[in-house]
Amino acid sequence: MQNSITISNLSLSNGMTYFATVKAFDFAGHDRTVSSSGKTLDLTAPEVGKIFVGNPGSHNAILSTVDLFVRWEGFADKESGIKDILLGVGSTNESMDILNFYLVEGEFASIKESMSMLDGYQYFIILKIVNHAGLYTIAASEPFMFDRSPPQSGLVYDGITNDKDYQYDTRTYNCFWRGFVDPHTDIEYFEVGLGTKPFLLDVFPNSNVGLRQNFTWSGMFEPGVKYFATVTACNRAGLCTVESSNGVIMDDSPPVPGLVHVGFSGYHEPFLPQNHTLSASWVGFNDGQSGIDHYEWCLGTSSGACQLLPFENIMLSNRLTRSGMNLPISTALYLTLRAFNKIGLSVERTSAKFQIDISPPVLIRKPTFNTEVHKVSLIDGTQFDKSLLLVEWQFQDLESSVVKHHVSLEVERNGHISFEATELGSQTHLTIVSSNKTILRDGDKHVAKITSCNGAGVCVTAISENLLVDSTPPMNPMSWTNAGNITKIKLTQKVVLLEFSLGLEQQKEAIKFDR
Repeated sequence: MQNSITISNLSLSNGMTYFATVKAFDFAGHDRTVSSSGKTLDLTAPEVGKIFVGNPGSHNAILSTVDLFVRWEGFADKESGIKDILLGVGSTNESMDILNFYLVEGEFASIKESMSMLDGYQYFIILKIVNHAGLYTIAASEPFMFDRSPPQSGLVYDGITNDKDYQYDTRTYNCFWRGFVDPHTDIEYFEVGLGTKPFLLDVFPNSNVGLRQNFTWSGMFEPGVKYFATVTACNRAGLCTVESSNGVIMDDSPPVPGLVHVGFSGYHEPFLPQNHTLSASWVGFNDGQSGIDHYEWCLGTSSGACQLLPFENIMLSNRLTRSGMNLPISTALYLTLRAFNKIGLSVERTSAKFQIDISPPVLIRKPTFNTEVHKVSLIDGTQFDKSLLLVEWQFQDLESSVVKHHVSLEVERNGHISFEATELGSQTHLTIVSSNKTILRDGDKHVAKITSCNGAGVCVTAISENLLVDSTPPMNPMSWTNAGNITKIKLTQKVVLLEFSLGLEQQKEAIKFDR
C-alpha cells in the first residue's frame, strides 16, 4: 500500500492555493476522504519597495547623527507573504562589506554601528526580503554618507575687496568672506546678518544668500558705531559654522581741532632764545568716531605756509622737539599742525606767531643809587638814611622787549644778600623800604645787581657802584690843643690840624689827617 504519489505535467497557476484529497477504502467497503491544508503556488520573489535612510520625513542623503535610522516600505509578496527581512550595509549596492546581513523585523531599524562609517564616503543600505517560498529580493537604498563635522571656518571681511576698519560712507555697508570649506559634503548655502557686536544681529537679521560670498546693505548707519558682519556657512548635512568680521567704524567728519603752542613750557611762547632747537606741543585734537591716526607738522614764515620745513609725519606724539636747526632770527615764524583721523580726513591749525631772539637786552643806564630824590646824602657814594633806598636803571630790547627784572642788594664785604626782588616787570626803578631798618645797616657798603630779561628769556646783569650807609654822628668828643698859632683837633682817631695866622684879617687854614 503506497502512501505518497508524485503527479507530473500539471498546469498549475501561480498564486492559486491547491489542496490534495485522499480517499481510502477498507476491505469491508468502507471509505474516508481527507484533504490537506492548502498550498499556494508562489513562483515569484517578493516585490521591491523603497528604502529610506535618515530620520523620518528626511530625504537628505547626508547624515550627521550617531545612529543610522533606516525604514522601508512597499516590499510585499501577494502569494506567500514576507517571511524574513535581512539588513546589511555596503560600500556598493551589491556588497555587505561594512555590515553583513542580520535579521530585522517590522518596517524600520536603527543601526548602532554607524560610527565605523567614515565621513565623506558613500554607503548603501541593502535589504534581503525572503518570502515563504524561499524566494528573495535584494534591494539597495540610494547612496548616503555621513558628515558629522561642520564646515571649516573662514574669514569675514568688512569692505568690498580689502578689509577695512574705518570707512567714510555712512549709507552703505559691504562685506565679503573667504575660506569656508567642507571637505566631506561641500558648502550648501551661506547666511549673513549685521549687528553692533560680533555674532549679534541687531541691525539686519540673517539672509540666505546661497553660495554668494559677498553682500551689501544700504541704510543710514550711525557714525562712530562699530558694525560687524556675521556669516553662517552650512554644509549638506545641515551642520553650520558661524564667523564674524572684526568690525568697521563709519566716520564722515574730520577731527575736532585743538590748539598749537610753540615753546618748552606747554604754553605759547612768542619769543624763543635759540635758533638751533624748536619745541612745540598741542592739545584738544580729537575724533570721537574713528580716532586720531597721526599728526603732521611744517614750519613757515606766514600762517599755514611751509616755506622753511615741509610737512612731516610725527605719528601720534603730542609734542615735538627738533635740534640742529638754523632758524632765522627776528623773523615771524608759524608752526602748522595737521591731525588726520583713520578715514584720512584732516583738520589744520597754525600756531600764533613766534620769532627767535638770541641777543640779551642792551644796558642804557647803569644801575645807580639815587640819593637826590629823597635828599638822603651829603657826600657822593654815601647815604645817611637807613629807611629806604632808591635804585634806578635802564635796559632796552628792540626785538622782544624787556619783560622782567631781578633786583638784589648785596653787602660788598661779605656778599650777603640783604634784599631780593625776583619778579619785577619792565620798570626802571625800585624803592627799597626798610621799615625795621634791618636791610640797611651802618657801615655796610651795598651794591645793586639788576638782571634784565627779554621776552625770549635771554638775560643780562649789571652792577652799580658802592653806596656806604652811615646814619650816626661821630662817636668820640673832639679834643683841642693849642700850640702857638696852631690848633690841633682830634676827632675819632683822626688829627685835624687847623693853622691860623694871628693878627691877620685873612685866615690861612690847613687840614691834615693823621691815622
